[in-house]
Amino acid sequence: MNSSSSPTGRGSPWFHRTLLDGLYRLRGIDVAAQRRWLRDAERWTPARRDAWRLHKLGNILEHAWRHVPFYREYWGDHGVEFFRPSALEELARYPVLTKAVFRANAARIQPDNLSAIAHVEKHTGGTTGEPVHYRLALAHWALMQAFHEWGWTQAGYARGEPAAVMAGGSLIDAHTTCALRLRRYAEHRLFLFGVHMDGRLAQSHHARLQAFAP
Repeated sequence: MNSSSSPTGRGSPWFHRTLLDGLYRLRGIDVAAQRRWLRDAERWTPARRDAWRLHKLGNILEHAWRHVPFYREYWGDHGVEFFRPSALEELARYPVLTKAVFRANAARIQPDNLSAIAHVEKHTGGTTGEPVHYRLALAHWALMQAFHEWGWTQAGYARGEPAAVMAGGSLIDAHTTCALRLRRYAEHRLFLFGVHMDGRLAQSHHARLQAFAP
């Protein structure tokens, strides 16, 4: 048995899981802890889940009010002062922040304690218009990743198995760095750009999918 066919050899799901978790730890990202929390949260009652959601929502609004002057001004222009919603429906009292307003004020929409928050730069895909660039806290990214992995497992996927993703620009960066290539290898993912499809590109994608065997 060669290493690629071994349950724990290079190329095995175990190998890729271990490599990816190691990369997370190097970045100071604890996805494993978020997975454990998510497994525990699955056993919560609906009432406890609703209470947690409202608590987190209140924390986000309070952080915006205390640390992002733009929000204090924007909400004030709409006659709203910070309050913690006691029901999800009360969120409607806050004014909607459109993409146009966000783009026009992007330089101001950042917390005054940004240097203390580990974060990554992200952007939307631009499918419905110009991409929106924003920052995402690594702690929130870790929770998002845990939810993402959980969702895939509901369809029978196991972490570390080969998977192919066909998507647009928000998931497939135009500029591939060494760090990004290493992460994709650890994830055991094949990313294929699925926009502006034609016959030649479809044939190319088919050949790569066959070779990758997701």
